[in-house]
Amino acid sequence: MNQSKLEKEGIPTLTIATTAFIDLARASTAVTGVPDMSFLVVEHPMGGISKEEIRAKADAVFPEILKMAPESRPQVTEVPSQKPAYPAERFNYTGTIENANKLIFENGWSLGLPVIPPTPERVKATLKGTGRSPDEILWVIPPRNGALTVELLAVHAVMAGCKPEYMPLLITVMEAFSEESYDWMGAATTTGSEAPMVMVNGPIVKELGIAYSSGCLAGGYHANVSIGYAINLVGAVVGGSVASAQIDRSVLGSRANIIANFFGENEDANPWEPYHVEKGFEPTENVVTVMSGDLIPLQELHCRTGTEVLITISSYLSGGARCFGGGAFVGPGCSKSYFLMLSPERAAILAKDGWTKDAVRKYIVEHAKTPYGATSPKWCAIPKDFGPVTPETLVPVFGNPEEIEIVVAGGPGTHSAYVRGGHGSIVTKLIKK
Repeated sequence: MNQSKLEKEGIPTLTIATTAFIDLARASTAVTGVPDMSFLVVEHPMGGISKEEIRAKADAVFPEILKMAPESRPQVTEVPSQKPAYPAERFNYTGTIENANKLIFENGWSLGLPVIPPTPERVKATLKGTGRSPDEILWVIPPRNGALTVELLAVHAVMAGCKPEYMPLLITVMEAFSEESYDWMGAATTTGSEAPMVMVNGPIVKELGIAYSSGCLAGGYHANVSIGYAINLVGAVVGGSVASAQIDRSVLGSRANIIANFFGENEDANPWEPYHVEKGFEPTENVVTVMSGDLIPLQELHCRTGTEVLITISSYLSGGARCFGGGAFVGPGCSKSYFLMLSPERAAILAKDGWTKDAVRKYIVEHAKTPYGATSPKWCAIPKDFGPVTPETLVPVFGNPEEIEIVVAGGPGTHSAYVRGGHGSIVTKLIKK
């Protein structure tokens, strides 16, 4: 938290938190070396209420603010020591698999789905899938700042049912999530329903049996489901993305925060160059792409031309692509990245009619617009050089074509989808054996 940095520089702070989030706030500051950060707690909510209600709450706590602010001198300590990251702690257990899962869940080591107990033998076998040293720290995961070693990743891979040969891919996924530009902290602690998404390109898709055609985001595919579960186990258990009392603090949450959206691009049915080749990789290289966001379906059945497909897509994006439109001028802290996942049939129609990816992006930028009156003025800010606006002024949803990424996924049928970016940016990384 930024407050911790200020306190360590000798600048006193007082943080106001609501009753619904004070536990998460205290837990987040404790691991940064400021265990007794000064907090003033007010009743939740503070948003979505009248000015009069807000003023009443402010008036009620203002005397306390005046008292606490000058006296705030929290103890600044070293980041609290944790148990050594390696080797992972071991303990003996005797009992049924049912009771083992009960113990694991009650200790906050799972997300509610059954897991495979990570015995030393199973973990050792999984570590054979990589040449990386088991004591190597891959990532210190916020908000808990838990250290993820290669061994600990193998532990969670075992629990999720992953095969040893998945380890190089899993390691690369974790390294991609750890990039500052991805903003794992923001994505993991948001009250929104965004969730991790991972796409894989290259020969490894077929080598590992990763689903890329029909139902690639559904069940029935071992690699997709087990890797998706392992991703979120690591985030929740090691990183602490689930707050106290095992409660996800997002308003509604997402099933993809249990099993992450994980799939391969359908390169076989892609009429254009695959995504990773577009980004400068060789066709034979194995690559992962990660982002955070909400998966939203694009349902249409009767388009016969590329233009009709784009009219439908632009219409969808105009209504909900980013915070009720006006996304070209979206506020700080939000991603400007969007993943358009075209079904093979829709990609084929577009390519047949001569549409390139760049032409598709340009069309969407020019046609995905929404009336300014339908935007949230507290969220979207119109630049001064945009010109005068009225409630009827059409505001572009996208600022430039580069915000739109295009991939091909899924099987026969017309339905497509898009992922509305949440926090951070898209990260693409090469998988190394």
